[in-house]
Amino acid sequence: MILFMQHKYWRLVLVGCLLLTLNACNTKANPSSIHDPLLNQSQWVLAKNVPNLSRPITVLFERGRMSGFNGCNSYSGNYIANEDGTLALGQPSVSRILCSGVPSQTERDYMDKLARVRIYALVRGQLVLLDAQRKPLLTFQTYKPT
Repeated sequence: MILFMQHKYWRLVLVGCLLLTLNACNTKANPSSIHDPLLNQSQWVLAKNVPNLSRPITVLFERGRMSGFNGCNSYSGNYIANEDGTLALGQPSVSRILCSGVPSQTERDYMDKLARVRIYALVRGQLVLLDAQRKPLLTFQTYKPT
C-alpha cells in the first residue's frame, strides 16, 4: 500500500513538472506583452492613403494578438514584437463578408501589405509598419472613435 501511494505521489510530481515546463515554453514562444506600451493595447487607424469607406481601417495589438478591420472584413492573428523593432505577424484569419468595388480592393491591398510587415516604428505619435528593407507599408495614428 505504501509503495502504491509513493508511486501516485511521484506521478503527481512528474505531471506538475511537465505543466511548469510547458508553461515556460509557451511564455517564451508567445510573449504576453510588448516592450513598448504605446504599441501594446493601443488601437490604431490607417492615417495615410485612406480610401473612402464607411468604416476606418484599424489594427489593435494586445497581449500577442492583433485584430482589426481591413476595409471589408474583420481580421485577427498572432504577433510577436521585439525590443529591436522587429515584428512577426502570423497568418491572420479573416471573416468572410462578401464585398465588391473599393472595399474589396482595399482589403486585398491592405492584407498584402500586412503580410510583408517585418518592422514597426513609433514616429511622432504614429505607428509605421515597414517591410524588411525598411520601406514604409502602412502608417497609423491612434484611433479615437467619435
